[in-house]
Amino acid sequence: MKYSLLLIAFFLFIEPVCAEPQKIVLATFDQKAPRLVVSEMILQDIYKKLGIELKVVRHPGNRVLSLANSGKVDGVLIRADIIESLAENLVRIPYPIAQVKYAVYAKESKHIVVDGWSSLKPYKTGVLRGIKLTEDRSKDLNRVTIN
Repeated sequence: MKYSLLLIAFFLFIEPVCAEPQKIVLATFDQKAPRLVVSEMILQDIYKKLGIELKVVRHPGNRVLSLANSGKVDGVLIRADIIESLAENLVRIPYPIAQVKYAVYAKESKHIVVDGWSSLKPYKTGVLRGIKLTEDRSKDLNRVTIN
C-alpha cells in the first residue's frame, strides 16, 4: 500500500513533464535549394512520428554554424563533413539525408575540361559565401566569393 501511494504520487508529479511536447530547432542556409526543402520535409515527417516538433530557421551559412556551435539552436539541417573540424561543439550524425554534386558553368566561348578542383586553377571561379566545403576546396583557386 505504501509503495502504491508512492508510485501514484510519482506519476502525478511526472505527468506534466512528459505531457509537454519536445521541440527541436535546426538552422540551415537562407536559400530554397531543393536539397534543403526535401531534407526539411523528410525530417519534419520523422520527428512528427516521434512526437517531436521541428522548427527550421534560415540564416547565412556562417551564422548557421555559429548559432549551432554556441548552442543557440539545437543543430544544423545539413552540412558537409568538414564542419566537424570547424565546430567543436557539434557532433555529426552519420546518416545522410542528401547528397550534393557540384557543377561548373562557363561562358559559351570557353572550352573547359574539368577534372577535379585543381583543374579550375587557370580560371576565375565564383563560389557562394558560407558553404564551407566549396570555400575549402577552392582556397587555392583564383576565386571570387559572392553572397
